[in-house]
Amino acid sequence: MKSELEPVRKPEGRASSAFPWRAVVLSALLTVILVLLPPGFLWLFPLLLLAWREGGLAAWSAAAGAWLLIGVLMGLGAGSLVGTLSGLGLVSLFGLAGALFGTLAIRGRSLALAGGAAVLPLVLFSAVIIASAMITDPAGVAAAWEQIIASARAEFLAQLQASAGFDETLQVDGIRQFLTKQHLWILYLFPGSLGLVLLVMLWTNLWVVKSLEPAFAGEAPLSQWRTPEAWFWGLIGGLAMTLAGLLGDASWPLAIGINLLMLGGGIYFLSGLAVMSFVGARWGTALWLLLGLVVVFTMPGSLMGIALLGVVDFWLDLRKRWIRDDDSSAL
Repeated sequence: MKSELEPVRKPEGRASSAFPWRAVVLSALLTVILVLLPPGFLWLFPLLLLAWREGGLAAWSAAAGAWLLIGVLMGLGAGSLVGTLSGLGLVSLFGLAGALFGTLAIRGRSLALAGGAAVLPLVLFSAVIIASAMITDPAGVAAAWEQIIASARAEFLAQLQASAGFDETLQVDGIRQFLTKQHLWILYLFPGSLGLVLLVMLWTNLWVVKSLEPAFAGEAPLSQWRTPEAWFWGLIGGLAMTLAGLLGDASWPLAIGINLLMLGGGIYFLSGLAVMSFVGARWGTALWLLLGLVVVFTMPGSLMGIALLGVVDFWLDLRKRWIRDDDSSAL
């Protein structure tokens, strides 16, 4: 069994000499629509398909057009330059991650390398920014964070007051508890949360692309992907630092350890999804499996259970035990 996507083999004579303006415009519009509609993380697959079918210049042109249109729409909705620039900055960061991931995948690099190169730089960058701010001005960071939460609280209460059955006393007490200093941990865990969001976004878009274009980035289906063995040490390191932080009552080792566990859990969650996709294709229930995943993701503890399945597969190689000759058609 091969643990990574196969080297890329593009179809011959796939693009004409004329620039594909129609495909570029349609891909740009579809990207904007997918960014604005919930859940908002399926925007990458039109650009990946365009890059595969028409080349990098077409994909970059569509991405630039989508970015400009999103900026205009954000400017009309935000009402302030700061809000527009911050929104565009976040879109740009995710766009750069998607561009790097897509470029490496199309050039035949492994899924592990493409995902790591796209996710880890942003995770490390956010960790450095948060750590620097907390070291140099912890009181200022705490005050700024509480101001952000207070603003969100005011908007939330305004929406609740407009609804029926609003108990202002209970709501205010609950939100006041949320403003305690312990919730600065939301900032501490932002790098790991960002990494999880990026991992799920990239995997989901790749899943959609390969369902539409099975030859994308090689012939191997995602259901055969396994977590590289070296990544297991990151999970062990995260567990060790978490325990050290808990036993020593130290914030920084605990924060680093939990972030590593979040990233490691996300990686093995993707491996668990691959196992579930393999089982669904083997039993001929791929569509029902996808619908089941939508339900499972809304249940408490389900994400940890799927990650645990990925860890079990790492040790026992479940798919090798179940594999059949016709499993190559699995998504």
